[in-house]
Amino acid sequence: MKHSPSIADTAKCQVRPDPEPAARIDLLEGVRGALAFWVMIGHFLEYLGAASLVNAGTGSLLGKAAFVAINGEVPVLLFMIISGFVISHLVEGRRERYGIYIFRRFMRLFPAVTCCFVLGILVNPWQSSVLPGLPWGNDFWLVNQARLAPVHREFAVQNILAHVSMVHGLIPPSLLPEALGAFLGPAWSISTEWQFYLIAPLAIAASKRLSGFALICALVALLQIVFSRLRLGESMENYNAAFIAFYIQYFFIGGLSYFVWRGFHRAVSSGALGPGSPQGMAVGGAAIAFFMLVPALLGITFGGLSLTPFLSIAVLAIWILLFGCLCQITAAPAGIEARIVGKIGCCRVALFLGRISYSVYLVHFPLAVILLRLSKPFWGIPRPAFIALFLIAGSLCTLGAASVLYRYVEAPAIRWARSRSNSE
Repeated sequence: MKHSPSIADTAKCQVRPDPEPAARIDLLEGVRGALAFWVMIGHFLEYLGAASLVNAGTGSLLGKAAFVAINGEVPVLLFMIISGFVISHLVEGRRERYGIYIFRRFMRLFPAVTCCFVLGILVNPWQSSVLPGLPWGNDFWLVNQARLAPVHREFAVQNILAHVSMVHGLIPPSLLPEALGAFLGPAWSISTEWQFYLIAPLAIAASKRLSGFALICALVALLQIVFSRLRLGESMENYNAAFIAFYIQYFFIGGLSYFVWRGFHRAVSSGALGPGSPQGMAVGGAAIAFFMLVPALLGITFGGLSLTPFLSIAVLAIWILLFGCLCQITAAPAGIEARIVGKIGCCRVALFLGRISYSVYLVHFPLAVILLRLSKPFWGIPRPAFIALFLIAGSLCTLGAASVLYRYVEAPAIRWARSRSNSE
């Protein structure tokens, strides 16, 4: 009887061992690194006054490029889709007891976010003193960041308690003002991620039956309708913008994509698709993505600077491209399309960035404030030169700090949680 390879036996570009004993899909790991880098550059540009530059240069190519760079919603929503895929893979692959699963997920998130949160507390006074003093300190994004700093200090105890439990994304502003981004702006999405971790095994178990799957689809659609209307048309005073109901559709797309990919992988492994390897999936995904992105590209090029009407379509288009590439390296890892994908998405640089992507996503935010404070003697040099130097120095410092954080905090916490779980 012919042996059918498991998911962990697939192409080198596709999976590798992780600090946890589970397959990690290389392409998605590389993509996460690129997305974290996108978020980092976007925040650096905002600290450099890009928000005002974008509004002042709405008709220029530079203004359009800066707008895309600082629009962090796209990479964060793609993170959520990837998380839905990866967590479904993990839950189905390990089949751990819920207590073990959630303990390991907690230890995956908590140590690194705690270190960066403490750093955010330490630099918070600089946030309210340094930012207004910048030559471009009247930028509205910087003004808002300086405004938030004393609010976070005023409710410091409450914010610390909320972040320790990672439920800061559930507390409405009417109870705790500005809780979702307190001391560490990017940490709002960590609470959203944690909320997903809590419910994911239950949702996956329910979806095993057709009736349960239909119920989940209906629930996701209902939440999408209700909370989209809340976000677009009503006051958010009683709703935290990090509440998972605002983003549940993206996790759902990721989870559904995993089960489609798993079925495709099994069909390829068993030879059910017939002789020869399917080709053209990466190219087809790119073509579909291009045509889906045309309205957004035209809207940004000839219209105003807003992605809101096209946001979901843009995110879905990019995911279709990535999913097509993933299916291609699954079906024909030795083909030319898969080799091109591997050279880009699975190269050493991409995998290095993917490995430290979580730390990059968190630590760059307080580091930017520190670097602005230390660079005060250079504020007077020509602004383009300062921007270039800051982006280079900020990227290098972030990559260094993230590497240290991964090596001495993230990876040891993952190994410790694994050893504790295995001993039970």
